[in-house]
Amino acid sequence: MNYRFVVSGCLAICLSGPLTVSGDAGKGDLWPVSRAAVPMADGQHSRATLAVAPTATQFPSLEQAFVYYNELAHSGHWSAIGYGPLLKLDDSHEQIGQLRQHLGWSGDYRPEAPPAKGDTYFDEPLQQALLRFQERHGAAKVDGILGPETRNLLNVPPWIRADQILLNINRLEQFGARAGPRYVQVNIPAYRLKLVDDGTVLLDMKTIVGRQSRQTPVFSSVLRSLVVNPSWSVPKSIAMKDILPKWKRDNSYLDKQNLQVLSGWQVPSVVVPNSAIDLAKMYRGAEYYRLWQPPGPGNTLGRVKFEVSDSGSIYLHDTQSRQLFSVGRRGFSSGCIRLEKPLELAEQLLVLANAVEPRELSALFETTQTHHIRFDNPVELHVTYWTAWLDESGTLYFGDDLYRRDEAILAESGTRQVAAN
Repeated sequence: MNYRFVVSGCLAICLSGPLTVSGDAGKGDLWPVSRAAVPMADGQHSRATLAVAPTATQFPSLEQAFVYYNELAHSGHWSAIGYGPLLKLDDSHEQIGQLRQHLGWSGDYRPEAPPAKGDTYFDEPLQQALLRFQERHGAAKVDGILGPETRNLLNVPPWIRADQILLNINRLEQFGARAGPRYVQVNIPAYRLKLVDDGTVLLDMKTIVGRQSRQTPVFSSVLRSLVVNPSWSVPKSIAMKDILPKWKRDNSYLDKQNLQVLSGWQVPSVVVPNSAIDLAKMYRGAEYYRLWQPPGPGNTLGRVKFEVSDSGSIYLHDTQSRQLFSVGRRGFSSGCIRLEKPLELAEQLLVLANAVEPRELSALFETTQTHHIRFDNPVELHVTYWTAWLDESGTLYFGDDLYRRDEAILAESGTRQVAAN
């Protein structure tokens, strides 16, 4: 018996024959899969055992992860967990056995011995397994508690996960075709940045990306320069949607935010006194008024900004809102990418691109004067939308489809179509 799975209208995979993994497909999220057609064993699937099982949560490639979830989808094992109460450590409930079973399918629960107090008791090994599951599936809260969000994540059917993996195998192939040996990658659904040099991850940090209504675009470019103590020329969209409405409600808002109104782009800048500001001229007409924030403490861009070639108004920068990095799902910006460790990235890029020692950078932060440093050897930047990937150890992760792109692709293709012949 052969099965045909249709995903996104462009991935039509006939599944037959044994799985083979070749080339660099097993090197985690830094390398592409070598082909789009993913074979697997045909025939009936046993309810007793799955033909492919993960080692804990690790796989040698996304192809193998696809095979596992596809086997699980056809095994008859999987079922959803129904509505129920919050369940946590030391609770007893009939659904805890179901939770234990689900976490076994995902590879997160692999106890060395049967549960000491019975299958329906929430013990510490189960809590640790749930924490791993939440962390690997991009939960907003990694708290070891079975609540509504975690139930939803557990109840994503394995055939949807398999389709999601196929979409990302295709994305990985596209990435591998354009990425060189040295690059910065920002993966939007992971809310993370990696600096990679010849297959080695030199730096890994959290990011804040655009919210759903102001999405960070997927693109490839280069980081061309570093700005220490940047000023902020407020984009028209942010000024009109966010700042001017607040200013109309509070006449002191600009002063509180250390924002100035400038006339045009003259050098030196022409500051418009508050008493002479005409709101009708803001970002309109020949006498163009715009908002500007000087460098220094409180600047929205922080102490460092990275300029990107051909990216419009999208750039990477520091932020004053450090508390947002403690949140699990970090879609808060107006499209730009805020960095958890901007100074570390600046130091690493200066070493790689300009052969400058980090100590030469630190002196620039002693004042609020703006400094522009062009990279002699610009480093590639790739902003991706991977919702399933393997880390360097082969651990499988699923990201937050915050812009609903996977959802739209799968909806366009119908749902997974299965036809037996």
